[in-house]
Amino acid sequence: MVTVIVNHKVKDFDTWLPFFEQHAEARRTGSVKGAKVYRSADDPNNVTVIFEVADPAKFQELGKSDDLRAILQESGVIGTPTFTILNAAGTYPV
Repeated sequence: MVTVIVNHKVKDFDTWLPFFEQHAEARRTGSVKGAKVYRSADDPNNVTVIFEVADPAKFQELGKSDDLRAILQESGVIGTPTFTILNAAGTYPV
């Protein structure tokens, strides 16, 4: 399992969110096991999504799909999202 952090700007969060919600089946196909959506405290249209991904190769295929490109455009994503793939290095008590 890896964690993937995706950050992007959107024209309007309230317009973007339903597109994200409707894309759940495609995310499951891309081996996503869970997702958390965050908005920047300084800019509510700066969106970060943290995905838990079982198969990074399947997730990368999803990221290259024409379907996803169309959804990004329709939903109002501005520019190119940034992707950061993380491998767990440990869990520590506070």
